[in-house]
Amino acid sequence: MAEWASLAFPNIDGWVVFEIESVYSDFDVQGPAADTAVRRLPGEDFRQKEALGMNPAITSNRSIRPQPKARQFIDVGAHADMALCWTCSTCDSECPVNIATNRLRPQKILRLANLGFLDELILLPDIWYCLTCRKCNRVCPNQVRPESVIQFARREALGCSIMPHTVFRQYQDLFQRFQRVRWRAVQACYKGELEALSDSQWKAWLDTPVLDPVRTIAYHELFGGSTAFRGSAAESKTADCFTCGECSSACPVSGERSVFDPRFLFRAINLGLQEELLHSPSIWLCIGCGRCTEACSQLVDGRAMIAALQELALETGAVGQDFNWRLKRANKIIFPRLLDGIDELLGLTAIRRDITLDGNGIKHHGNPEHATCASLVEAGVG
Repeated sequence: MAEWASLAFPNIDGWVVFEIESVYSDFDVQGPAADTAVRRLPGEDFRQKEALGMNPAITSNRSIRPQPKARQFIDVGAHADMALCWTCSTCDSECPVNIATNRLRPQKILRLANLGFLDELILLPDIWYCLTCRKCNRVCPNQVRPESVIQFARREALGCSIMPHTVFRQYQDLFQRFQRVRWRAVQACYKGELEALSDSQWKAWLDTPVLDPVRTIAYHELFGGSTAFRGSAAESKTADCFTCGECSSACPVSGERSVFDPRFLFRAINLGLQEELLHSPSIWLCIGCGRCTEACSQLVDGRAMIAALQELALETGAVGQDFNWRLKRANKIIFPRLLDGIDELLGLTAIRRDITLDGNGIKHHGNPEHATCASLVEAGVG
């Protein structure tokens, strides 16, 4: 069986459209895509900056075949053991972005990498959707690391100027401000269910900083906590923390202290502020990547401690038993907004606005140049 994927990206001359066919045994492009295959000549430099991203050559009667040299280049650079992938889709089913939006499939990224389609890989918008939570790495039965391939593709996109550094800085700023949205979504789930998010509310949540809580804590309130709380702290070795900040520097979602800062949380744990922690939205912003644990020179297990706080919040009634369900529903509302914002930075918004559905669910395009962008159609409408 063949899986068709059409991709489009803006360049200085207009929209660049190309199609690829991913198959298991026959890699020649057949059928209608044979007329619009991307030219890959023998000995062509697969790392040319202008290839596909700037001014690609589209020609007829050309076949797209696996690129062994490019594949080896990706494999060596990513250190992902990607040849062990047997496309079981476990990574897809565990990816939080895919669960919330159905727009990020680590398996698809691995397929492109295994075929050696480096140009297509670094042009794929999906590589910028990833939270780098590494759940795809942890759940893979073959210990393949899709997140490492994504990180490699990002580095190559930056190195080849496919992603300009000015846009990358805007992307980083959007991602950090999105943590404010996540914090407020969790806060809404504490009170009930987040039903919807208007454009004005989305913008307000993005642009308005979360204020630090202000409350005077009496001395007798310090160094308390339940047996379970203190036991989890002892197992995680939080008492060994000397607040150097390695964890916060390594954390991909850490930025503003009032939103999420591992060092601030561990300091509060050592002070025994159990109730403040269990009622704080911050403990639910951890994506479980484990970078704080890996970076800590004192061997504090930050990921395990934050997971223990979440369990305690459920056990003690600080949040309702259906809180995780409510949070998943909220993620389905806010994460598509993030991805739409990333698409806007990448210049992909025009395609999705051009898509309409008729009464039979058939997709139509006002601009014929957008009609072949199947993957973007599915992402925007499906």
